[in-house]
Amino acid sequence: MLERLTYTIVTLLILLFCASTLASTDTNKGGVIVIVNKSVEPSHLKSHELRSIFAMRKRSWPNGEAIQVFVLTDNDPTHELFAKKVLQTFPYNLRRIWDRRVYSGVGQSPSVVQSEKEMIEHISKTQDAIGYILSDNANDQVKIITLESL
Repeated sequence: MLERLTYTIVTLLILLFCASTLASTDTNKGGVIVIVNKSVEPSHLKSHELRSIFAMRKRSWPNGEAIQVFVLTDNDPTHELFAKKVLQTFPYNLRRIWDRRVYSGVGQSPSVVQSEKEMIEHISKTQDAIGYILSDNANDQVKIITLESL
């Protein structure tokens, strides 16, 4: 009787742990989406292309138009989630890359916006713009980009 009770309790604890892990992973990983202005031609990007765009190394779309990159502030939770889960780097590494390009004179840093609402406004009004938001905030003013893994 005691063994059966112990077995049941252990099984329930394992199931609860698994359920909470799945829920937190789904929220964190699937919560951020990449958005672009509706004028942007590609509807999908490879992960390495996205990293190049946000590292300010890839500067133009396939049609030759200059990419306009928008990001949230360094301490914004969505920015941290985007950097870690989507770009697979840390926010301070992005800042270091941007600062190095600016101070060495070979590039510029992305345009910084203060909120996701402002991000959507800028992306929708700026030709060839790219940025990111939480999926809950998506609307029809912008186009969502599909990410392809290698």
